[in-house]
Amino acid sequence: MATRLIGAEMYTVILLENDEVMRSSISGVVDSIDTLTMIGTSSTLQYGFELLEKNPDFALVDLMLDDGIAYEFIAHAVETYSTKILIVSVLGDEASVISAIQAGAVGYIKKDASSVELKNAINAILRGEAPMSPTIARHLLRRIQTEDGPTNKRSHEAASILSPRERQILEALAYGMNYKEVARKYNLSHHTVAKYIKTIYRK
Repeated sequence: MATRLIGAEMYTVILLENDEVMRSSISGVVDSIDTLTMIGTSSTLQYGFELLEKNPDFALVDLMLDDGIAYEFIAHAVETYSTKILIVSVLGDEASVISAIQAGAVGYIKKDASSVELKNAINAILRGEAPMSPTIARHLLRRIQTEDGPTNKRSHEAASILSPRERQILEALAYGMNYKEVARKYNLSHHTVAKYIKTIYRK
């Protein structure tokens, strides 16, 4: 089991990525974050499950690995080890994003994101936040919007899952606003916005 230096704010991380160049690039970003210690990398789900036995605090996961898609791995990591999962994937379609979030991922970033964007997403998760890009927000918003008009019972049930404030925040993020801009728009603290977003993910 990995040693957790919580008092020193040190966190262990594993990386599941089957592209060697991308694995090296992501590892470099991890190495640039003082509070993270890489304890293992894998290109397969099989070895990824073995790495989970080290009880990592955090995992960066590509959805498509050499031996399958990582949804089951995500759910197992979250439910059994309480590992926080950030998806780093070439896939950006609604089905992939929603499935990863439903499995328990707390963030999702495309592989074409810059090193700065990836580092910001990692740090946000380490702060207890759930980073949400405009793309993810739009996917989630589409899931709760009425498709067949105001009489669509199923759509109304989906929409009612979110509170009016949660929906406002989701819409603002979908339009490209960041945490700080959302906080200013609705006269909220950064911390409160982060809590709303975590609730949206959970719902």
